[in-house]
Amino acid sequence: MRSIAKAAKNSGLVISALMCALGILLIIIPGFFAEVIGIVLGIAVLVFGCSRLFAYFSGDPFRIALRADLAFGIMLFALGIIFLTHPGSAMSIISLSAGIYMLADGVSKLQTAIQSRRLGYKRWWLIVALAILTGILGFVLMFDPGELLMTFLGISLLSDGILNIVTIITAEKYFKNIRSDLNIIDVEGHEK
Repeated sequence: MRSIAKAAKNSGLVISALMCALGILLIIIPGFFAEVIGIVLGIAVLVFGCSRLFAYFSGDPFRIALRADLAFGIMLFALGIIFLTHPGSAMSIISLSAGIYMLADGVSKLQTAIQSRRLGYKRWWLIVALAILTGILGFVLMFDPGELLMTFLGISLLSDGILNIVTIITAEKYFKNIRSDLNIIDVEGHEK
C-alpha cells in the first residue's frame, strides 16, 4: 500500500514540476506556443474526427449504436480543419477550459488549506495564498485575455504546479505525523 502512495506522490510531483516548466516556457516564449498548441489541437481533433467517421463506416452490424459517430465525426473533422487553418481560434477554447480547471483547482485547494489549518499545519496560509492566486488567474483565463493569454496561461500553470507541490509535501508531512502517532499508541498498547 505504501508503494502505491509513494508512486502517486512521485507522479504528482513530476507532473507538477512539468506544469511549472511548461508555465515558465509559456511566460518566456508565448508566441511560439500559441501557434504550436493550435496546430497540435487541430491535428488531435482531426484524427479523433476521422476515427469517429471510420467507426461509423466500418461496416459494424451495430451501426445503430454508432449513429452519433457520423455527426460527431463530421463536426470534429471540420473543427480540426478550422484549428489547422486558424490555429489562434483554438486558443479561446483552451483559455476557457484552462480557466475553468484553474478556478476549480484553486477552490479545491482552499478546502485543503482549511483542513490543513484544522490539523495544525503551520504553513496553511501558503496553500491559501497560492489557491487564491490560482483561482484568480483561472478566472481571468476564462475571459480570454487576448495577447496576454499565453503569459497568463504560463503564470497559471506555474502557480498551479507550485500549489500542487506544496499540497503534496503538506499531505506527506501530515501522514507521517499520523503514522508516528499511531506507532506510539500501538507501542503503548503492547506494553499494557
